Amino acid sequence: MRVLTTALLLVVFGTSFAQNLLPEALQVKDAYEKLLKSPSRENYREVYVMSFPSSSKTFLKVFNSKTYDQLFSVSYQYIDALQRCAGSYPKEVISKCVDICKDLTWDADAVSYLQHTSVSLASK
Repeated sequence: MRVLTTALLLVVFGTSFAQNLLPEALQVKDAYEKLLKSPSRENYREVYVMSFPSSSKTFLKVFNSKTYDQLFSVSYQYIDALQRCAGSYPKEVISKCVDICKDLTWDADAVSYLQHTSVSLASK
């Protein structure tokens, strides 16, 4: 009975977590999941790049929120996907990285990872 109760609580809290995502986080999450299913589809790469946050404010809300929710724990996966999309959309990805990073100061986790990714892309 205790196992059943624990499983039920995990399902309920897991579902409520997914429902509490901001619209911006949901948009990039949906695009990311489609990209994962079919990484070779050009239109999925384009949609992912376009759905990725375009400003530091939105980036921080989605990937580095003060409450460490939203997509914080998987931010590196989303940033890696953006970097892979640079092969098809280098101008768009680098532009997006510059637009986001120009207003950020170094911070651990998602901010640092995006900054390192941006430098890596710019040096290629």
